[in-house]
Amino acid sequence: DISRESHPHLMRAMRVHLGRLGIVTQMTMKIIPQTSVRRTLEELDWVSYVTRMKRIQEEYKEALQTGSHRAVKKSLEPLWDTQIQYHPALGQVWWADYERLEDASPYASAFDGPGAAAAVTNVFNQDYFGGTPPSF
Repeated sequence: DISRESHPHLMRAMRVHLGRLGIVTQMTMKIIPQTSVRRTLEELDWVSYVTRMKRIQEEYKEALQTGSHRAVKKSLEPLWDTQIQYHPALGQVWWADYERLEDASPYASAFDGPGAAAAVTNVFNQDYFGGTPPSF
């Protein structure tokens, strides 16, 4: 048996082994319940994107100087559940944030909650879409 406690190095390798550790014939997995997810999309020009990333970088550098793990973790929060895509020909950056909605019903309104003021806001219940929320 391989577990996080008994063989941490093998457990890390099992996550990405791509078949090189042999065939897995039995597995026990810890399942995390699915929740509703709100996706907030912002369109930024290149200068706004660079300015935002430099601000995050400066906050990170300041947090490192404090020596506090908590401060470093907090400085990187803006990037936790974020996808960033750049389209060079248009000079646009799409910044998508994802927020888990713990208390939302499976059919939460797209304009409920703190992300309602964003330009584009969608809420997806993963059960309804068969496990994968669609991308727009």
